[in-house]
Amino acid sequence: MISANKAIERILETTSTLETIEIPLPKALGHTLSEDVLSSIDMPPFDNSAMDGYAINAWESNTYTVVSEIRAGANATDILLNPGEAARIFTGAMVPESCTAVVKQEITTRNGNSVAITEAFKSGGNIRKRAEQIETGAIALTTGTFLNAAAIGFLQMLGITSVKVYRKPTIKLLITGDELVAAGKTLEPGQIYESNGITIISALRELGFDAASVRVNDDYQSTVAKVKELLLECDVLITSGGISVGDYDFVGKAMEQNGVRTSFYKVKQKPGKPLFYGFNNTCHVFALPGNPASALTCTYLYVYPALQKMIGSNDPHLEMRSLQLANSYSKKPGLTHHLKGRITGNLVESLENQSSSMLNSFALSDCLIVVPEETEHLEPGDSISVYILP
Repeated sequence: MISANKAIERILETTSTLETIEIPLPKALGHTLSEDVLSSIDMPPFDNSAMDGYAINAWESNTYTVVSEIRAGANATDILLNPGEAARIFTGAMVPESCTAVVKQEITTRNGNSVAITEAFKSGGNIRKRAEQIETGAIALTTGTFLNAAAIGFLQMLGITSVKVYRKPTIKLLITGDELVAAGKTLEPGQIYESNGITIISALRELGFDAASVRVNDDYQSTVAKVKELLLECDVLITSGGISVGDYDFVGKAMEQNGVRTSFYKVKQKPGKPLFYGFNNTCHVFALPGNPASALTCTYLYVYPALQKMIGSNDPHLEMRSLQLANSYSKKPGLTHHLKGRITGNLVESLENQSSSMLNSFALSDCLIVVPEETEHLEPGDSISVYILP
């Protein structure tokens, strides 16, 4: 049994980025760049107006003769403004080379072809200069950049149509447990509705990854055969249940039978102590505990960093913050506790119903409070680290 920190270290040490693929920019959301992207244009590609108003060539009077109009998209290369002349101009429109300032329309009074400026204005004001955002040939986004909506929009602004990214992993989820039945069916005595599949898949989707679930009967041969099949199909195999030490817990044995090398089994933590992580040459395996809160906690804290490492993320972990605990908490030393919590301002409160079988408090939480394994007691106001949930 190893510590929670050591478990994460081993996962990241044994996980590599996947191969590079080139995909159309509209499909790149949620991927990570595998090479720098250079700008092929200046942005902006020309001096342009930051306001609706008047492009002027300044002179000693506050009254100007309007000689032209420049709409967004129009070519203003050949427009010449002499001192005392102005052009009606709109936001984003090209500014003539002879323009010394754009005066916003709110401080002007128009009368026919004459416009009077009623307040002081700044020389060169309201002009977005060519290449002030980025120059041709400069690095737009670096390797390892996560492509969010803003990044996609920025690259589109530069005329980029495709990008090279790390491939996202193929993920399969194997559900075990004969006591589990699908929602909508009548529960017989001894049965419960299967929820880990949809919980884990939803968590992965929330984190930007797709996964598919498969069921297997609770017998050794079926489990061995299904594990063998899935190891060939995916980059990451996640199992739920069947990893403990019961007579019908076959997952660990099935992994060994199929040549999965064990990196660790059991972590000094609560919930989620019976966590297994192993791998072969092509697939990483996470055997999660069957209890719902344990499985979800392990997905956030252990599976997610591995997936992020595979797609080349520079920061594979959930965001971590330091906050003050709102309530006291006591435990025996020896296990790291991950508590479902709720943040208010700079305070975080551990919620009720912390049992590994309970998801109701998880549904109300926005963080996981980390109580280190050596800690025995915490008082209100003590500083504590929390993982921010998506």
